[in-house]
Amino acid sequence: MMDYVSSLEYLRSIDLTMERYERTRWDAYLKRSGLAIHFPFVHIAGSNGKGSTSSFIYRTYLNAGYRAGLFSKPFLYEEREMISLMGREIPRDRFASYVERMKAGFQEFALSAFEAMVAIAISYFNDEKADIVVLETGMGGRLDATTIEGSRPLLSVITSVSKEHTRFLGNSLEEIAFHKAGIISPRCPLVYGQIPEEAETVIIKVAKEKKSPAKQVQSCRNVTDGDGGIYFDYGKWARLFLPSHGRYLVKDASLALASLDALAGSFPYDEGNFRLALKEGMLPCRMEEVPPFLFDGGHNPEAISELAGSLATHAREGETVVVYASFKDKDVVSSLKALEPHVDRIFLTTFPHKRAMGEADFRAKGVSYRYSASPLALVDSLRSTYPKARIVITGSLAFASYMRRAILLRRAK
Repeated sequence: MMDYVSSLEYLRSIDLTMERYERTRWDAYLKRSGLAIHFPFVHIAGSNGKGSTSSFIYRTYLNAGYRAGLFSKPFLYEEREMISLMGREIPRDRFASYVERMKAGFQEFALSAFEAMVAIAISYFNDEKADIVVLETGMGGRLDATTIEGSRPLLSVITSVSKEHTRFLGNSLEEIAFHKAGIISPRCPLVYGQIPEEAETVIIKVAKEKKSPAKQVQSCRNVTDGDGGIYFDYGKWARLFLPSHGRYLVKDASLALASLDALAGSFPYDEGNFRLALKEGMLPCRMEEVPPFLFDGGHNPEAISELAGSLATHAREGETVVVYASFKDKDVVSSLKALEPHVDRIFLTTFPHKRAMGEADFRAKGVSYRYSASPLALVDSLRSTYPKARIVITGSLAFASYMRRAILLRRAK
């Protein structure tokens, strides 16, 4: 019997993140295995905002009493975080049993770790007879493993479209939007966020071709900072409260509310369910304050711009110092330019990951900020040099979560 540790070791051995993006093996596996989705689901794609939007929807359904599930990516620390049901991650023994039972098929078709995780999640939600599942894409949508022919979602949601993963999704917003629009299913309603016009044109065209009614989310009103967070109005809802000063999270909350309203006829909920979800559904490393640190997983220029705007709006006494690390495939030049006007100092670093940028990678892109190979030593130095500073740790969700864990472990000792 495979145990939990060995199941993780196996999945990590087949990790092909950013190495392969196609469907040939996955489609062959689906055909052979007969794997299909047998539960109602909401399908969510987007460049930014997928995680928080998904979490707010999921938490609302939990609060309303549904047997709700969530599949989301990426995870912070362990793979099973990607699969949750009824507010709990898939148990370790169940996770290991699925890997053991399905491993032969994974190996036969040379699936990636993400494809294997999708297969495990679908099997788990099927077996547990979930009432409704929020299913988040990994990348894009059209070729994503969560997009399965013959499985029709109740609702498709596209949170945002910006330039990302251009090696696989294309170099233009139109090409990227075309990939995101791959989650739109025939005659299935679509909710989408505030996106660039060229991307919206593509999405509306695909929706019309599939006879799928499309609705853009409304803008929030009366967005104001208060003690411990932000108040805002949306539609008929007034004085909604988010326990964060991240202005971009208001957009995610409005997308969640628009999505819930679109399905309210089949899955009713009440105001209290959603208000509680805003408190419970906050994810780590999304404008998360652990003074003097602020952790944010901004990984592309759009996300970093949103972070910069939130920093400017939520000003505080003392300097704002950024500790930045990123993956090699990211547009770090544009991201750092977005940060520059809103912070006092920027420092570069790296972290233990095979795709993390090192000093030579930054210099090759013309980035000249001071660099340290040790992020924890850098943080210690900054705390000493700038004792009143807010230290913002960002550039990648993987980096922010790595630093968050290391810092919190230190405090627990």
